[in-house]
Amino acid sequence: MFKKILSIATVVLVGVVVWMARDEIGEALHHLARMNIWIFLLIIPAQLVMYFAAGQVYFSYIRSTKKMKKVSTWKLMRISFELNFVNHIVPSGGVSGLAYLAWRLKSVGIKAGQAAMMQVVRYGLVAIATALVMSVSAVILALTGVKLSVAIFSLLVAVGLLAAVAFVVWLIQKRKRIDFFGTLFSRAINKIVRFLSFGKVKHVLAAAKVEKFLGELHTDYGYMMGNKKALKRPFLWSVFYSLMDSGTFYITFLALGADVGFAPVIIAQGLASIVGTVVVTPGGAGFFEVVMAGYFVATGIDPAVAVAATVVTRVVVLLGTIGSGWGFYQHALLSESGKKGRKHGAGTQRK
Repeated sequence: MFKKILSIATVVLVGVVVWMARDEIGEALHHLARMNIWIFLLIIPAQLVMYFAAGQVYFSYIRSTKKMKKVSTWKLMRISFELNFVNHIVPSGGVSGLAYLAWRLKSVGIKAGQAAMMQVVRYGLVAIATALVMSVSAVILALTGVKLSVAIFSLLVAVGLLAAVAFVVWLIQKRKRIDFFGTLFSRAINKIVRFLSFGKVKHVLAAAKVEKFLGELHTDYGYMMGNKKALKRPFLWSVFYSLMDSGTFYITFLALGADVGFAPVIIAQGLASIVGTVVVTPGGAGFFEVVMAGYFVATGIDPAVAVAATVVTRVVVLLGTIGSGWGFYQHALLSESGKKGRKHGAGTQRK
């Protein structure tokens, strides 16, 4: 029953997201009239390839650990689309994606801590890949005559991104550090819930469960450090994913007749993605667009073209995310619910 309610709630949430984006959708349709439609249509296969690459960051890593049951490429691709849908639609700053991934992969032998490690590997490697391509792009911008302050700022963001990854690695290196963080986290969540419920709900997160979860995470980190070759393919997929993500925006610029260069697009997308990951609006909506278009303008791109390319691409990505993931998500949610219901019913009959 809970999953059916969640399914209905997701339908409502999708409607809310589309309604909130109605102005952007209208603006995007207005810009389509002056675009080269044949170039613009390339964004559809580019987006699908991008989602596939994002999934391969997860699954090429977990396959190398040999902890996952044999799963077809098609099923993994479906899960990738589902996960992307959840991350974009449910406003939780990426937490919803972790919860969904842990639930979805439970049937193929992946524990919650291992799923979390997959998420850490995914975000960590994509962050490193993004920081590296942003650094190269910043140097290119500096050499091509863009404002030096803009190039330096871009480089500092890339360095900051690498520093954030280094902090996470430092945190999970030692069991004492991660246990200490887990205790603080569980206490903080319980206090927030007590405050929001006016003291009616006093405990929602058990420290023992957090400790077990983080213990699995720490164990997987130890395995990863002992088998660093397992990170080679996920890293290459991360670089490819980062380039494809920026490529969708670049295609739109080309369709608008504006070849602005790939370097500023890479940096703008990297900046906007950082903001989109942190904020809790669906897919970073509102913040993502402002950051991206603002950076384009700072590099000297025509504001009208910058806004048009950003809005159109974001609308296409939103609709593509819903179209490619919603059906798979609903099917997974209801079919898994049905399987559990049938098992429960069979168990009752045997009794």
